[in-house]
Amino acid sequence: MSTMKWTYKENVVGTALKDIGKIKKGGSVPVQVYEFYVDSRGGSSTTTRYYYGMSPKPEEAPALPPSFSPPTAKEISLGQDFELKKETPISVSTPENKKWILYVVLAVAGYFAYKKFKK
Repeated sequence: MSTMKWTYKENVVGTALKDIGKIKKGGSVPVQVYEFYVDSRGGSSTTTRYYYGMSPKPEEAPALPPSFSPPTAKEISLGQDFELKKETPISVSTPENKKWILYVVLAVAGYFAYKKFKK
């Protein structure tokens, strides 16, 4: 006899590698992440499983107890059905920030040029 348990972890956004439900290839896919635990005579193992759909309400998610039945959502495979979106951190590569950096560089260069020629 074995024990199987699904524990909700988080909701992430992926990019569809093929059509999933109403989402076309290349679109954003809402993905529920569950930890799947199996305990049997041969030992125990824990894997991560992905399911298509929105997560539970944010106020309910941390309080969800582990379930002994699988989620009702469709299971999807990482690498076959979708890939995780790479988050781009906010950095100086955005166009607004490039202009700001340019203005700062020009102001600093202007300051030193003014000091040099004022002597």
